[in-house]
Amino acid sequence: MKDSLGKYSLVAAFTLLLGACANTPAPQGARTPGSESFRQHAVVEVPRFKIAEKSSSHATSEARHSVQLASHFARWKGTPYRFGGNSRSGIDCSGFVYVTFRDVLGITTPRTTAQLVKAGKRINEKQLSPGDLVFFNTGGRQRHVGIYIGDGKFMHASTSRGVVSSRLDSPYWARAYRESRRFLANRH
Repeated sequence: MKDSLGKYSLVAAFTLLLGACANTPAPQGARTPGSESFRQHAVVEVPRFKIAEKSSSHATSEARHSVQLASHFARWKGTPYRFGGNSRSGIDCSGFVYVTFRDVLGITTPRTTAQLVKAGKRINEKQLSPGDLVFFNTGGRQRHVGIYIGDGKFMHASTSRGVVSSRLDSPYWARAYRESRRFLANRH
C-alpha cells in the first residue's frame, strides 16, 4: 500500500510540474504565435533541393546553385504575375528567369521565352539539374518557362499564382512539358 501511494504521489507531482511549465508565460519580447514579432519573422517554406550523387566538383557546384536558388525563391515567392514585368511589383515567367540568372548566377539570358527556347544547350528531361530551364506549351502559341530546382520541382512566375514552385509530374505540367535547356557551364 505504501509503495502504491508513493507511485501515485510521484505521478501527481510530475503532472503538476508539467502543468506549471505549460502555463509559464513567454519571456518579454519572445516570438509567440499571434504576436507582432512572430508575424514579422514568419518562416517561408522553401522547396527542398535534392542533389544527385555525381563527381565532387559537380555536386559542390549543384549544391551551391541549389542554396542560391532556394534563397532567391524565398525572396520572390508570391510576387504577382505581370506580363513584361521584371520587378517585385510584378514579373512574368521569362522576366523571372532573366532576374534569377542575373542576380543569382551572374549570367545574362535572353529576355523573352521565344528567345530563351532557342538559346543554351538542349538536354533530356532525365539530365535536369538545379538551374536548368524547363519549357512548356500552355496553349496555342503560348510558351512558359521555369527554372528547375531539383526533386522534380521548378520555380516560375505563374499567371494565376505569381512566383511559385510546381511539380513537373503534376498532370497539367507533365502534359504541357516541351523541352529543357542548360545555360550553366561545367555541367554534364
